[in-house]
Amino acid sequence: MGLCLLLLSCVSIPDVPLPTFDVGVTSEKNSGLVEISVTTDWQSQGFLVTEGINGFDISIKNNTDKIVRIVWEKSSLTYNGNSYTPFIEGQKYTNSSEPMAPTVVPAKGQIGKAVFSSGQPYYKSGKYGGWRMRTITASDIVIVLCLESGDIEDYFTATITKK
Repeated sequence: MGLCLLLLSCVSIPDVPLPTFDVGVTSEKNSGLVEISVTTDWQSQGFLVTEGINGFDISIKNNTDKIVRIVWEKSSLTYNGNSYTPFIEGQKYTNSSEPMAPTVVPAKGQIGKAVFSSGQPYYKSGKYGGWRMRTITASDIVIVLCLESGDIEDYFTATITKK
């Protein structure tokens, strides 16, 4: 007969405030096609999780009486000296580096999309493997969205800076 001794301890981790971000959106042509807002989805550090940005929630309001197309093929996310194709909610992980077909925003309509970087998805093999998402640990991120309506093509740049 053996003796087993188990000692457990709980440590309280102080609440750390979530970081805040400055977000600025500019238009190359000041076309007034749309209004864009960008918010970050922050992942706090935890067991087996790296603290950082999970992705971005982008809301686009069409100010015109015509459809507006978000051309993902001409859009990008840039951070840590690298540029990535946008990886859009609903897109297959295996196609993460291929641009999605354009998204249509109806006349006077509004849409919201969760947008990630094609550098975030990765496949982990093994018993507990599968598709996973890396967090973005950069302090400065630039998202460029190409929007088209009729004969107008305008590039909107969202600059996200961690305070």
